[in-house]
Amino acid sequence: MSPGFEPRALKDIDHLPEAEQHMILRELAAFAKGSSPNADVRKLRGGGGYRLRIGRWRVLFARVNGQIVVYRVLDRKNAYR
Repeated sequence: MSPGFEPRALKDIDHLPEAEQHMILRELAAFAKGSSPNADVRKLRGGGGYRLRIGRWRVLFARVNGQIVVYRVLDRKNAYR
């Protein structure tokens, strides 16, 4: 299963350096396939979303009908505002 992306998440990824884009997409694909058992995922307070920690980046996503839908990819200093 591959993750789906909201348009804003795609813009977030496009603004990152190419090496970090590849790292995030690789880790996200591994998490979506279930081959990343030690992934740092936490449920966000106050909403139905989750966050996946990849280095200094936070991938904010929701589970919709068993699929992962990414809605933001942010630096950790901006992720929880």
